[in-house]
Amino acid sequence: MTETVASAPERPTFTPAKPGDRLISLDAMRGFALLGILLMNITAFGHGLEPYFSPGTYDGWGELDKIFWGINKVFSDGTMRPVFACLFGAGIILMTSRMEEAGAGSRVADIHYRRMFWLMVFGLIDAYLLMWWGDILFMYGFSGLLLFLFRNVRPKRLAITALVLFGLMSAAMSIGPIFMHLQSDSMQEVVELKAAGEELTEEQTALSDRYESFKEGHSPESEKRVKELAANETGGGKLFSHNAKLSEQYVLHGPLGFGIIDGFWAMLLGMALYKWGVLSLQKSTRFYVSMLMIGYAVGFAIRIPFVLDAINSNFDAFAILNLWGIFNPSRALIAMGHLGLILTLIKMGLFTGLMNVLASVGKMAFTNYISHAVIGLVYFTFMGNFGKLAWHELYYVVGMIWLFNMVFSHLWLKPFRYGPLEWLWRSATYAEWQPLRRRAEATEG
Repeated sequence: MTETVASAPERPTFTPAKPGDRLISLDAMRGFALLGILLMNITAFGHGLEPYFSPGTYDGWGELDKIFWGINKVFSDGTMRPVFACLFGAGIILMTSRMEEAGAGSRVADIHYRRMFWLMVFGLIDAYLLMWWGDILFMYGFSGLLLFLFRNVRPKRLAITALVLFGLMSAAMSIGPIFMHLQSDSMQEVVELKAAGEELTEEQTALSDRYESFKEGHSPESEKRVKELAANETGGGKLFSHNAKLSEQYVLHGPLGFGIIDGFWAMLLGMALYKWGVLSLQKSTRFYVSMLMIGYAVGFAIRIPFVLDAINSNFDAFAILNLWGIFNPSRALIAMGHLGLILTLIKMGLFTGLMNVLASVGKMAFTNYISHAVIGLVYFTFMGNFGKLAWHELYYVVGMIWLFNMVFSHLWLKPFRYGPLEWLWRSATYAEWQPLRRRAEATEG
């Protein structure tokens, strides 16, 4: 187990893919998804958990803020993660199949599981040391442990399994909204009775308490919101403890519930799409345009009315609940549109400069993803800007981070083969320092 691949000269040397072995379509889509994920994560960095899930807990809404919220809710909320997860699944097929074709044998499993182990370690560092409770690396690493078992499954079965898991998750997420709506009329009657000074029965009192708790949870006076603001205001150990509890709930315990299904279904689908040749541009331009048009047309048609209703109601609790009710069906369709968009542009040779920039960001996705958490921690927490920016001003920060990611990735990859954290991850996986500078690549023959 401790023997490195390179220590066996009589066998082929199995190392991470060289830059020339990569598919620009996968890297460009990965870069697009990574930058898109920041559009939603920035709200958690800058304003915290509660406004991210319940915008009614934020009390500084202006008209421009609502426009930015609406655009991002339609285009990017929950739609970038399936793209990212899809590419993660495809990457596993790409890496393991190439090693198997080269005769790696049982070492394929060894390398893969070491790779996933270190990804989980990096995820815990991100979650606890960088205090990013929204980390996905730990979940991806855990999912990767299971995905290896699916690598030889036929694409049709992978796709069916993915759709079944997606359906179960969507049904489970709809139970809460359906239950609340079944009680909404009764709740309204109780509110009117209470306002009129009528004496309530025990059952009506319980219903009234549930209604008030639900509404309060979506207001700036929310107990969770008050604690969140207090922790960030105090800082130090109290803030670290607050974020550690969130990381325990959303990161460490994520694989124990529906959290793992949230990404796992898309990873399985990505494996199927790669095997079908969809992600490697083996389909026709018409196919990719159809993905784009159908995904966006149907997905936006489902989501936009609910987003407008939420804005017009000033983020009423029931309007937000309605939005969560259609969250999964619309996110899957819009994610399909995202994939279709990038694949169409690459297939048609359009915006090649932009695609190359996105590919550079995608090649350094690990480094760039961690950079988001580092910048968020430094700027919003250490520099005291948490909760200080208007909602729309958060996206000025996004623009600066995007610019940094694109420029840094482009410049870094000129002399180096991998991003700094990609290199560290590969070196840990293979238990030896991997060549980093491109000149080292030329001397390998």
